[in-house]
Parts: sequence; C-alpha cells; structure tokens
Amino acid sequence: MKPASKAALLLLLPLLSQSKIANASATADPLCVDTMVQSLTNCATTATEALTSCYSSGNTNCSTDNSAISQALDSLQANVFSACASQTDMFGSSSNSQLSRSKAVSQLQSQCRTTAQTLAARTLGGPQAKALNNVTSDNESDCLQSANLLAQDYVNAVSAAHHQCLSNSDCSSIDFDINNLTANVNNQLSTACPSSMLEDIIGLPNQVFLQRTAKSADCHTAQAYPNQNQLTLACGPRDSVSATQVFQVNGDSTTQVFNVETQNGNPSNTREHIPQRGEFVEIELDASEFGARCGDGSNYRFWLQLAPAGEPLNRVYLYTQGGGGCVTNDECNSLLASDSPKLKNNRLDALGSNPDSVAFHTPKQSNPFRTGSKISLPYCTQDGHLGNGAEQVFSEGSVFRSGARNVRVALDYARDVIWSAMNAEGKAYLPNDFLVLFHGTSAGGVGASNHYHYVLDELNWSKTSVAKNTGLTLDNPLTDISTKLSLMESWQVKQTWPSYCQADNCTLGEVMDTAHAERLGSDPRQTFMWISDQWDGVQSRGFANQAAWTNILRETYCRMKDIPHLAFFLRVSEGHVVQPSATSKGVSLSDWLENYLYTGVANDLVEDQTPAIPGLYNFPCTVN
Repeated sequence: MKPASKAALLLLLPLLSQSKIANASATADPLCVDTMVQSLTNCATTATEALTSCYSSGNTNCSTDNSAISQALDSLQANVFSACASQTDMFGSSSNSQLSRSKAVSQLQSQCRTTAQTLAARTLGGPQAKALNNVTSDNESDCLQSANLLAQDYVNAVSAAHHQCLSNSDCSSIDFDINNLTANVNNQLSTACPSSMLEDIIGLPNQVFLQRTAKSADCHTAQAYPNQNQLTLACGPRDSVSATQVFQVNGDSTTQVFNVETQNGNPSNTREHIPQRGEFVEIELDASEFGARCGDGSNYRFWLQLAPAGEPLNRVYLYTQGGGGCVTNDECNSLLASDSPKLKNNRLDALGSNPDSVAFHTPKQSNPFRTGSKISLPYCTQDGHLGNGAEQVFSEGSVFRSGARNVRVALDYARDVIWSAMNAEGKAYLPNDFLVLFHGTSAGGVGASNHYHYVLDELNWSKTSVAKNTGLTLDNPLTDISTKLSLMESWQVKQTWPSYCQADNCTLGEVMDTAHAERLGSDPRQTFMWISDQWDGVQSRGFANQAAWTNILRETYCRMKDIPHLAFFLRVSEGHVVQPSATSKGVSLSDWLENYLYTGVANDLVEDQTPAIPGLYNFPCTVN
C-alpha cells in the first residue's frame, strides 16, 4: 500500500494554533472553539486511519469501536471539557446555545465516527469494504486506500480553511483557498488513481469524489464551529426554509397557514419560513443553487413535517413517490407532446392525498411513525429517481434527469432542518439514533433501493429499513441490460449507485438489493423488504406476458429467500402498489410492518397458490 503521506497533510492544513480567533463568535471562548475544531480533526483522522488499516488487512467487519478510536473519542471529550468551562464558551450567542456541554461533545464524537464511516463506505465499498476486497491488482488496492486517507486529509484541510477565515472574520477568499486545496489534493489523487481507475472501481470520477468529500468537510465544520454565518455550507443546521405552502395539522383537522402561489400567482415565488412542530411545509429548492429540478426544468419541491410537539424528531417516515418512467424516444416524446404533469413540480399535495404517500402515516394509533417526522419526495423526472442532473434532448423537447439529485438534495435539506430543530430544543443531533422507515412505491421503490446506501452511509441514519412496494425491476430475458444502460448513459446512474454495486446488472433489483443485504446487520433495524402483488400489469410491461413476469418473480424469490436481512410480502392477487389494508396469509401489510418496527423481526408472508392461468408455474422452491 502507498498511503497518502503525512507531508501532504501538513502542506494542506493551516496551523490552527496560529489562528486569530478573538472574533469567532460574539461571546464564544477562543481557546474553546479552537479546541473543538482541533479535537474533532484529530479524532476523525485517527478513526479514518484505523478503519483503513483494518480494511487493508482483508477484514470485512471493521467498526469504530476499536481501541484506537475509543481512545481518540475519550481524548476529544477530555480536551473539550478542559478548554470549555460552559456552553457559553462553546457557542456564545449562536443558535446552538441550547445544547449543554455534554450534548455538544456527544455531537462532536458522533461526527468523528460518522466522518470516518462515510469516507470508508464511499471509497472502499460500503462498511464491508467490498470494492477494496474485490480489486484485481495491487495498484487498485493502493488507489482505494490512498483515496480514503486523502479524503480525510481534504476534510481536515477544508475544515481548517473554514476555521481560519471565520476566526479572522474574513472569508472573502475562501473559495480561492479551497480551490487551491482541491487542486493540490486532486493532483495527489490522480497520482494514486491514474486515468479513470477510481471511477472504474467505485463509479466516481476524481472530481465528483472530491465534491462529495467537500460536503463531508462542511458537515465537519458545522459540528465543530459555533457560527458559520460567513460561509455557505452544504451541511449543517438550517433554521428557515423556502416555503410555498404551509398547513398546520391539529388532530384530524388542517388549517392552511399560507400558500404563496395563490397570494402572488407566481409558481416560483417562495417565503422564508421557520417550520413549526406538526406543520406540513412544501419546500422549493432553487435549481440555480441546488441543481434540483423537475423534468420540465422547474424548481423541485418536496414536503416536510417536523414531528408534533412532544414526539421524537428523529423518528422519520421517508417516502419516494412513484409514477412510471420514460426511457426511449417514443416514450419521452409522448409525454412532452402532451405536456404531461408527470414532468412538473406539483405532483404531491401537502397532506399526501395520494394513498401511496399516506400508507403508513395514520392507519393506527400505535403506528410508531404516525407521529414522527415525515419527508415526502415527489417524482417528476420519469427516471426512477436515478438521474444525476443531465438534460436529455428529444425531438419534442428536453427532459431533465435529476431524480437522484432531487432525492439527495432534499434529504440533506430535511436533515439540516431537523438538526436545527433538535439543537434549538437542547437535543443533540446524533444520526445513528434516528429510526427511519424508507417507503417507496413503484418508481419510488426503485428510488428507495437506489438511495438506501445514501441514507445509511451519507446521512448515517443507521437504523433505517426499506419497504420497497413494487418497482422490483426483475430480470427480463427480452431486454439486454447493457442496451438499457446505454439508453440511460447520460443520466450518470453509476455515480448514484453504491460503491459496492457497480456492475451493469446492478440495474436489477435482485442484484442491487442482495448487495444491500450483504452490508446490513450492524443494527437490528436494518431490513430490506420486497412488497408486491404477484400479478401486476405495470411491472410486467415489456415481458413476454404476465405469467412470464410472475414466474420470474417466483424464481427470484427462491434465490433470495434465505439471504439474511431480506423479507418478503408477496400476495397472490392482481394490482400495482400494495395498500396498507391488503393481506398476505391473512395479515395486513400495515400489521406486518408495524410488528417489524416494534420487534425488529420480519417473517416472510408469501402466498404460494397457483391459479389456473396458462403458462403460470408453481414456486420452484419451498416457500418460507
């Protein structure tokens, strides 16, 4: 292995001890702030080095609970407590001032772990380091290990540059400084990973890899520094949102607080609004700032509800909407010619009147997500939530393929709002304590599969389960996978896939979701659930006939049924998207999910009757 040199880090990292921090915050103590920044940097560096060393030895189960990292976490706590006598020393007059010293330190310790975990998962192939363990040469192994260490160096350097400018109350040159840092690291990365080596292994070109690492650096800064008002960070507490509609929910009744569209008649007009507990807020993301847009180019919108007062903010129901897809010229031209609403940004209303979106909002008083926070992500790109932002031109017009970018920008945004709300109430933002159900229907199921690793590895919401309600993307013998991918080449889908599933056949649900299952198990609340009717006229489109699709579904189940952390709810019935009251083996979907959410156990409920339909066969295995 040829790891990134310590000399490289010293060249990149400004000396924090030389910073002038008297103006860091109105009343924050300079030494305290400096200690928080330096202690987090030291801790995260130790954690990344320890994980890289563990994985380089061929291990596939390396955690942040080893002795070196535990010592680094203890040192962080001791140093910060020694330098920071009170929460005022830490935060001064910033919005984080509601946090106690101990909770602030717990946030720093959490960021130390999650920085190392995120970098390793992104670079080495998930928490099981699948990419590193599957390399075919020493050069590829050196590339990945060096990239992981360089990523931590880059986080440290960017965070230090942030600290330096904030300490001096002058961030006018921060973009220039970070561009220089980026160029320096990119040169080293290009030496360690020549040509397209990194992209060939984990799907990320060097430039995109560094862009994502820069976002990790922003999270690092947001946790360590009390006041970042002079910076525009891609991560950190967000007090207000750009809202277009707000509804206040009181029991079974709702009241519209405001609707910008009806007041001003301008669909792109928004109002800055601080979300209140229990409100449904429609948030509009400016495409020029976030790069999130619908198929017609309009700004992307999504819905967020902070949990009602007294309920846990960190219990989250996350929904990705379905609604078909267009891939071929004929399909997309048809949508464009008809000015289809499927490409516009008003596809999901505030209260989720679409039954798919409310499937697990309110069916039972005992539903643990009924009163949690909710994030509803509309679907307006016809790309299965897979596109990374490209504009695709057809004879009838253009379609922006931004489905994946929309999901991830919205999730980052929602995370920051929840983070701010928790800190304002004196609660530490600890991502590993979040309990999340990620539910996607139809094309939204494809999206849930595609973005599961993002929730686990980038948001670090480790207690997340997926309910993939249709959108199974079975292997169709009449469709060549390479041809299908070539039609989506401009979407840059592999940049949105996990680094542990980069083969062409990862476009199949069986392959992608099996790869997910291999990395699950660090928390008992990690399960991937397949939910579907066994007779589905939508999912079977393009197959020889309906019976052919059902036979392939049954064959696929038999190959997957004994894989740990997978569960199946498959009904012998006809339909598309299973509703909460629908049953399999006499148990409703809502009861099945609720039992799992309380017990952590999801037993398969797969009906095995074979109706007398020409060409339909029995399951080729014993059903669990």
